[in-house]
Amino acid sequence: MLAAQLQLVNEQVLETDRLIRTDARSTEVGRRLMEIPGVGPLLASDLVVKQTGNFALVSLYSATESSRARFGTWALR
Repeated sequence: MLAAQLQLVNEQVLETDRLIRTDARSTEVGRRLMEIPGVGPLLASDLVVKQTGNFALVSLYSATESSRARFGTWALR
C-alpha cells in the first residue's frame, strides 16, 4: 500500500514537473530566462507569473513545492 501511494505521488510530481516545463517554454520571457545559467523552468515560470500578475498557476506551483518538501526530491528515478 505504501509503495502504491509513493508511486502515485511520484507520477503526480512528474506530471506537475512536465506542466511547469511546458509553461516556462510557452512564453518568450520564460525561454529567455532559462538561457541564464542556474535558471530552470520552475524559477522562470515563477518569475513570469510574478511579473505578469497571472496567478492562474499558483496552485500548480504550491502543489509542486508541497510535494517536494514532503519527499525531499522531485521524483524517484
